[in-house]
Amino acid sequence: MSTILAATSDPVGIQPVATIDTFDFHGHQAAVLANEHGHWIFPGQLCGFMGIDANAQRQRITRKHWSQGWTCETHVHLPADDRARTHFLLHERRLATWLGSIDTSRIKDPTTRTEVEQHQTEFADALADYLTKGAAINPRINPQPADDLALLEGMVQAIRADRQRIAAVEQAQAVTAAKVAAIEGRHDEFTALGYAKLNDLPTGRTYLQRVGVKASAFMRAEGRTPHRRQDATFGEINVYPVAVLERAFAAVPE
Repeated sequence: MSTILAATSDPVGIQPVATIDTFDFHGHQAAVLANEHGHWIFPGQLCGFMGIDANAQRQRITRKHWSQGWTCETHVHLPADDRARTHFLLHERRLATWLGSIDTSRIKDPTTRTEVEQHQTEFADALADYLTKGAAINPRINPQPADDLALLEGMVQAIRADRQRIAAVEQAQAVTAAKVAAIEGRHDEFTALGYAKLNDLPTGRTYLQRVGVKASAFMRAEGRTPHRRQDATFGEINVYPVAVLERAFAAVPE
């Protein structure tokens, strides 16, 4: 395959500078234009190789629903030509559909006719495999060991990247949980006011202060100290385990 840069001028989207490659089409070097939208073939050139009417094929292509949005025209100087000309292009994704629709009885050269018919049969089989099996495999393409190794390395790298992302998410979740715990307190600990409201007990400030003193005394007797949490009114307040508050409320008369 050879590659050159060709100046083009196309009102419908082909870049001002595009890459022209060539590939073997039954012994002929066929041109293909590559740009950001993919690869485009020159039906007129292929028709010349097959010995069929290029203009008639162009009309057939443009009339078909499957070609809508997949054709264009561009002014380009092909490697085998002496000057730039306007050419009709067909996207590579529609090449098989077009070749499969050609009436091969119009191809005069028997060798070319046989090869095109083989392509048509292969396209039909690939379509059937896609529709019935979910995938079509080119039997002429055998991955080399290096390709398999590259595939495995890519999978390993993807797994490592996923693990790194998961670790980052878990770390962020742990930080968030710590912040929530700092704001809301522990699930099994309450302020005296919170426990009183939860259990429909008296909420008078003086009464709750006496409950808090009693709860703190119970904890000191066990060698523990109450946890502290932020409060919008008092700055910081004590929180106590549920079991300690139960004893403190029971021990302090209303």
